[in-house]
Amino acid sequence: MVEKLLIVSKRLCLYLLIVAIALPISLLFAGRASAAEKILPPDASKIILKQNPQGQNDLIFGLEGAARAESLIEVSKDKAFQTIVGSAKASGDGSIPTIFLGDNDSSVFYLRATYQKNISPQISLLNDITPPVIKGLDNLKEVSYAQGQSIVIRFSGEAGSDTWANIGALDESFPQKIRVNLVDNGLLELRTPKLTNALISGRHSIKISAKDMAGNWLIKEIPVNLNAPSRPEIVYIKVDNYGSIYPVWNSMKNAQQYKVEWREVGGNAESQKIVNGRYTSTKIYGLNPGTNYEVKLTAIYFDGQISPIAKSIVKTPGEKPAKMVLAAAETKTASTITPAIGEGIATAKPVKQVQAQETAKPAEKAKEEGTTKGGWNRLLVALSILIIAAGIAVGGYYGYEWMQTKSKDTDTPPRDRW
Repeated sequence: MVEKLLIVSKRLCLYLLIVAIALPISLLFAGRASAAEKILPPDASKIILKQNPQGQNDLIFGLEGAARAESLIEVSKDKAFQTIVGSAKASGDGSIPTIFLGDNDSSVFYLRATYQKNISPQISLLNDITPPVIKGLDNLKEVSYAQGQSIVIRFSGEAGSDTWANIGALDESFPQKIRVNLVDNGLLELRTPKLTNALISGRHSIKISAKDMAGNWLIKEIPVNLNAPSRPEIVYIKVDNYGSIYPVWNSMKNAQQYKVEWREVGGNAESQKIVNGRYTSTKIYGLNPGTNYEVKLTAIYFDGQISPIAKSIVKTPGEKPAKMVLAAAETKTASTITPAIGEGIATAKPVKQVQAQETAKPAEKAKEEGTTKGGWNRLLVALSILIIAAGIAVGGYYGYEWMQTKSKDTDTPPRDRW
């Protein structure tokens, strides 16, 4: 009886052991199977698709609970998921990080979740692609611009990939087309180079052209006025007997400074000075007498504009110095000189040079002789000083030796005195 109980107990323990091992394994496989059945698609109500303006990536992201935690979220442009544009791993709370989708690459995107090789059903999200538009131009007021300024106009709208402005009619130095830039979400900016002296004054229309997604061009116009700055006028130029000139001009409103330039007519070297905008005259001195000068005047305004240049010519009083006249004549006739004139010029100049050389020769000779004599005297004095110094040194040496010998003979007692 006891043996039978032992056998039954052993069998029961074996059964319990088998159950204890098999049950967790079966529960594990059952859990996996149930998990595979419970992989749900992402929750479209908690997923946000944001379509950005042209030139920026569209994107999606999911709020908390949008997908199964730790699952892989994939986004495709087709149902078969042959073209996956982005993916991200869901966080522990089920939120989905930002996934960039490209710049208006598709009108529909498909999403699915994958967890432990189990794939959820897919969902679709509509990307609301709208053609680019240009807004906010209808109420723009006509604006005036002038030299030295850039035309900067901002207006609302979402530009397409090709957005241009025709500005060639504003300034001769401008290109026909310039790109309109997107500076912010829904904000466009047209910025031209600075207007130059070649600006075309008057009323113009800047044409803004944008190409939509369908390939159609949208055109709007901006009215613009260009004002050329007024030109100053040199009223007259006063001269005095000291070779100075005083240009006088009319006062220009809002002028910050005046730039005055001058040079000899036909010359290349040019000088200039800046005059405060409160003054209407200035003094120019240090000029050559009897010479024609060109004077130029430019007004510089507080808003950065630069006026056109006013010009005038004036002749300083007096006559040109003979040297200047001679040099000018030589320069002028160098290429077409005749033998007679050439001889006259050649005869006049060597006479002055010869006279100057003859006059200077005795002085130069005396200087050379004085220099030679003075050099020998200095040499003899130096030798005499050297000989005396050597004699003193020799005499001192022998005198010192004699004194040493004398002192030994007088002061040192004999050794055998005692």
